[in-house]
Amino acid sequence: MEYITDDASINLARSLQCANRALNRALTDALSRHQLLPTEFEVLRMLAAGPHGTLRVGELVSPSTTQFSGMSRLIDRLILQRLVTRENNPDDRRVQKVTITAAGRDRLRRAQETHRAAVARILGETGLTLEKSAILARLLEQLSQSAHAA
Repeated sequence: MEYITDDASINLARSLQCANRALNRALTDALSRHQLLPTEFEVLRMLAAGPHGTLRVGELVSPSTTQFSGMSRLIDRLILQRLVTRENNPDDRRVQKVTITAAGRDRLRRAQETHRAAVARILGETGLTLEKSAILARLLEQLSQSAHAA
């Protein structure tokens, strides 16, 4: 088996960074019509999928959202828009729970349609088949897990 060389790994890293920036820019543009950033969209999506639309702040931290230190500011922005509420856990004051509101669900529903269309347009322009898309998704997941483990 032949493994990647230093030059090839640098080129691959550069290509991944460029693709990430381009995708993020396109999604930022698409979601801006809903007054959402991609990270805010992802937090609303995670909350809507959570039990009763509620998750602990720590559960919202992920590679696709933000680090823990930035999550509080992100939640504050969503609270100002009345898309989520935040409350202390009465059993453990160190734990805060965030809940998506009806307005948050409505904004998410509208933004999901825009998000899906933007992703379909971007990926459709690549000419990737479903099979190649699945392979790429698995490889990127492996890379993500490896990078977080390092």
